[in-house]
Amino acid sequence: MRRLLHVGRGRAEAALSDFVYELGDEASSIRYVCSDMWRPYLKVIQQLLGEAVHVLDRFHIVANLNKALDQVRATEAKELAKDGFDSLKHTKYCFLKNPENLTPKQKLKLQEVLKPGLKSVRAYLLKKSFQLLWRYESVYWARWYLKKWCARRLARAWSRSRSSSRQCVDTRS
Repeated sequence: MRRLLHVGRGRAEAALSDFVYELGDEASSIRYVCSDMWRPYLKVIQQLLGEAVHVLDRFHIVANLNKALDQVRATEAKELAKDGFDSLKHTKYCFLKNPENLTPKQKLKLQEVLKPGLKSVRAYLLKKSFQLLWRYESVYWARWYLKKWCARRLARAWSRSRSSSRQCVDTRS
C-alpha cells in the first residue's frame, strides 16, 4: 500500500527521527522515502531507514543544478568584466530557464553566448544533458544514464585536475 505517513513540523533532525522512533518495528516496513536534500533529513534517513529507497524530488535536484550553474556564470562574468568583456551580462535567466520558457530576446542572447570555451556554457550543457534523465520511463535505463552522466563528469574533473598537476610539475625547471 502507498500512502503518505508523515509531514514533519519544522526543519529539525528530530522532526523526522522522532517520527521514525514512534513507528517502532513498523519503520522496517518502509520501502520508499521522499525528501528534499536537507542534510539532517539525509542523515536520519540513512541511519534509521537505510534499507528504504530514498527518492529525491526533481524540483530540488534541478534547483541545485541551477544554483551551481549560476555560481559558475556569475564568477565567469566577473572575470570577463575585469578584462573588459560583458558577453555574459544579462544572461542569468537565459541559462536558468527551460528553453521553451525563454523570451525571444533571451533566446537571441543565449545563442550569442553559446560559444566553446566559456565555463558557463559547459555548465549549461551539463545541466541540459542531465535534464534528459527525466525522459526515461524505465528505471533500468534511467539508472544507466545517471551512472554514465556522473562517470563522464568525474572523468572530466579528474582529467582537468591531472592536467593542472602536470602543468605544476612541468613548470619546475
